[in-house]
Amino acid sequence: MAGGKVTGFWSSLRQLHAIITPAQRRELWTVAALTVAGAVAEVTAIGAVVPFLALLANSGGSAAGSSIFRVFSALGATTEQQQLALATAILCSAAVAAAVLRIFLVRKTQYFANLFGHELSLEVQRRILFQPYIWHTGQNSSRQLAAIEKVQLVTGLILQPLLSAAAATVLIAAVLVVLLQLAPLATIAAGTVLGVAYWIIGAAARSRLSRNSQLADEALERRTRIIQEAAGGIREIILDDSQARVVASFRAADLQFAHALADSSVVSIIPRYILESAGVVVIAIVALVMAERDGGIIAALPLLGALALGAQRLLPLVQQLFQGWSSVAAHSAMIDDLLGPLRLPLPGHTDNLPAMPFAMAIAFDDVGFRFPGRDQDAVAGLSFSIPKGARVALVGRTGSGKSTSADLLMGLLDPGSGRITIDGTTLDDTNRRAWRANIGHVPQMPFLADATIAENIALSSEPDTDRVRQAAKQAQLSDFIDSLPAGYATHVGERGARLSGGQRQRLAIARAIYKDAPLLVLDEATSALDDETERAIAGALDGLQARGTTVVIIAHRSSMIAGCDQVIRLDGGRIAGTEAQAASLG
Repeated sequence: MAGGKVTGFWSSLRQLHAIITPAQRRELWTVAALTVAGAVAEVTAIGAVVPFLALLANSGGSAAGSSIFRVFSALGATTEQQQLALATAILCSAAVAAAVLRIFLVRKTQYFANLFGHELSLEVQRRILFQPYIWHTGQNSSRQLAAIEKVQLVTGLILQPLLSAAAATVLIAAVLVVLLQLAPLATIAAGTVLGVAYWIIGAAARSRLSRNSQLADEALERRTRIIQEAAGGIREIILDDSQARVVASFRAADLQFAHALADSSVVSIIPRYILESAGVVVIAIVALVMAERDGGIIAALPLLGALALGAQRLLPLVQQLFQGWSSVAAHSAMIDDLLGPLRLPLPGHTDNLPAMPFAMAIAFDDVGFRFPGRDQDAVAGLSFSIPKGARVALVGRTGSGKSTSADLLMGLLDPGSGRITIDGTTLDDTNRRAWRANIGHVPQMPFLADATIAENIALSSEPDTDRVRQAAKQAQLSDFIDSLPAGYATHVGERGARLSGGQRQRLAIARAIYKDAPLLVLDEATSALDDETERAIAGALDGLQARGTTVVIIAHRSSMIAGCDQVIRLDGGRIAGTEAQAASLG
């Protein structure tokens, strides 16, 4: 996912806006309303400084304040003391209102950004999980994990700065309007200096921020991959004494990520200190010039106060706008990577579907399949039928197409040629999910969650205790579970780390039995079991078959093949032997 085209500020803004839902856009309008209200309060506070200072300096007759004083008189404040009290009340009220509105704005912005991040995470996960199995076979899971992590980074490093920059833009415009009314020449001069300075800094930093964006994006994916591979291969890492090598790899990736973020932060923060100093210089020069005019510094004091307050409000806002731009520029590559999963299609229905009827037979009719990017078919010309309630074995050497045939049977893969029918109905995109509801699957390396034994058997946080115990008994696992201090409440550890290979397989078999699916597929599911346990499992399969369960077994050992009604031998992706020929294999 890394290495995509780096987007710009406005491109990032458009892309984020495109994925915002109508409800979230309504929330944005609330943010906008608070921003405008805050701007009005800021403008009022700055404007109120002029009459307040004019009255304090006893220069109420100044041109700058005369119109305001006429308004004061119309409101009943005719004496200087009354006007000072009114000016003080307006100034204090506006300052408090501005602070309160900014607090509400910050709260609303933070909640909006983080809840939007939550919705993004949910949507990324949903779209990834609902992709076809063939799509997942071509993906690196570390990239999928990195995509979820990038959502949080996009929220904190792009969306929040964008919202802050948007709010800052409105407030800057409002403050400038007031300052232009009060002191147009000084405002234009100061604004030009600040604007040109930020433009030069931004132009100089653009390529650096773009490079940091790509470096951080690549480092994040590499860091996630190292963590995931270390967790999955911890046994080999310990046996090979290669912890230092893994730590060194992680250090290099994490250091690259940290350096990229730090450099981008430095680029975005440093201009603040330079330009705050420049702002002080500008105000000092303006004060010096105005002091030379008629009336001296006393007459200029109200305007200088307003300019100082305006600058005090303006400089942090300009810096906030610049930091928003630089943060987006420094991390915009993550938006490109994030939009990839968000563009993945979803099926028409994502809710659970009722199981597809299965009463007669599964039939393969000249079925072929080739994995993308391969030159050779994985299977070709497969034609056979599995009656309801039968027990069928698929046998053959490694790479003969057994597991691919099972994946086709379970609706995980779509035939490239031929067709698969269930009771005469062709299996296709319209019914494949409904068909999978019929299937219990036990792979050679079963998936186990870091949960209790009961929860793993039921794949639920609220398992049916009686059914769980019955399934464990049929899977020859109940004696082991009963010997544990916590019994069925025992946690199995991540990926079943606290269980042996045979125990993990029996737990997966118990899960399939618990599901009570009409079709049970065992893909080398007893390879880690001893002969006695495997024979007991075979006996349990007899009981399931007697209840009408169809069983498909991929196995090499005769104890599992012996009880099958039909044995299909595969070689090179094709059916290579009859039932009698395959049955003689041991």
